[in-house]
Amino acid sequence: MSKELKKEVIEALRELKEAIKPKAVVFGLDRVLVDSSKRYEMCREEAGGYEKAFWDCFLSEKYMDYDSLRDDVTRVLRSYLVKGYRIIILAGRVRQTQARKTRSQLKRWRIPYHEIIFREKGDHREDHVYKLEELAKLMGRYRIEALYDGSDKVLEAVKGKYPRIKAVKV
Repeated sequence: MSKELKKEVIEALRELKEAIKPKAVVFGLDRVLVDSSKRYEMCREEAGGYEKAFWDCFLSEKYMDYDSLRDDVTRVLRSYLVKGYRIIILAGRVRQTQARKTRSQLKRWRIPYHEIIFREKGDHREDHVYKLEELAKLMGRYRIEALYDGSDKVLEAVKGKYPRIKAVKV
């Protein structure tokens, strides 16, 4: 087999491997699927200007009952679902302190998803770094076609590293 033919076969196999992955779309949680502004305000007020106290409050279950669902983004999520996409939620919430309540919220709101990813306690990476690294892991299993997020930094990082992914600000 010639070198040129071997390169073509390898490239065709790479394309096939990518094509058979399930299509997926990724949604952020807070400020994307969920309006957490009330919880944010309550934690800011309670923290009295202390940043650590704010994050301890916001990344706990304390005021999560004040969160509400964003119907506009939920409609988008459901439109992908009926087209056969896998729904992945990439949350900045902490698994150890918020996973139980988050899953309960999503169940109560009847939000379908195939996978949800949480931060681990003590993970203080900036959102764009955390989400890019998690996206890289997901791309090994899925053909990610779109990402919906509320952070300009996250969207810019995704567009820079993965230009074929549709990065949408919500």
